[in-house]
Amino acid sequence: MKIIFDFDGTIHKSDEIYEKAFYDCLKKFKIKKPNLNPKSYLGYPPRKIWDDFLDDSYNKEKLIETTGNFMIENMKDFGALYDETKKVLNILKNKHELIILSSCSKKYIDSARKIYNLDSYFEKYLVGEDYNYKSKAEIIKIEKIDKFVIVGDRLSDVKAGFLNNNISIFAKYGYGEEKEGELADIKIDEISNLLKIKALS
Repeated sequence: MKIIFDFDGTIHKSDEIYEKAFYDCLKKFKIKKPNLNPKSYLGYPPRKIWDDFLDDSYNKEKLIETTGNFMIENMKDFGALYDETKKVLNILKNKHELIILSSCSKKYIDSARKIYNLDSYFEKYLVGEDYNYKSKAEIIKIEKIDKFVIVGDRLSDVKAGFLNNNISIFAKYGYGEEKEGELADIKIDEISNLLKIKALS
C-alpha cells in the first residue's frame, strides 16, 4: 500500500522556523506586522499569507522566496521532526511505499531531504510548486495514485483522501483546527499511533 504523508505539521515541527522566518522577512522589507497568526498558515500554499494582508503593489514572489530562504536556514539551525517520526517511518517503509505530498517549494523540500535524511524513508516527493500549487486532491488525480492512505493535519489532506475515495488519517497534533479533521476516517494524537492501525502494521 502507498502511504502519503503531508510534511509540515505531520512529520515536521515547523511552527518555530516558519514564525521566525516570517517576522524576519517583515523586518527586512520594513513591512508593518499584521494582526494574524502565521502558524495558522502552515500547510497552505506560501502565497496565501501575503495575499491575506498585502495588496499587489508588493513583490510577493520576493517575499515568498525570502521567507523560504529564512526557513531553510532556521531548519538547519533548530528544525526537528516530531518525536518518534524516524522510528515510525523506519517500520512503515518495510511494508509500504512512502510518499511526501506537500504544498511547499521544491527548494524547501530538497533542503529537508538533506537535513533529515528523508530519502532513507520516502520513495517519492510530490511538491506543490511543481503543480502550480493545485490542491492535494488534484495532484493525486494527476499522478493517478490509487489504493493509498493519506496522513495530514489540514483539511486539504483529509479532502485529498475523501475526494479520491481513499482513507485519510488526521494528525490532531499538527497545526490544523479540530474541525478540519471531521471528514477523516481515523484521527491520531501522535505519529506513533500509526503503528496501532491494523491496515498499516
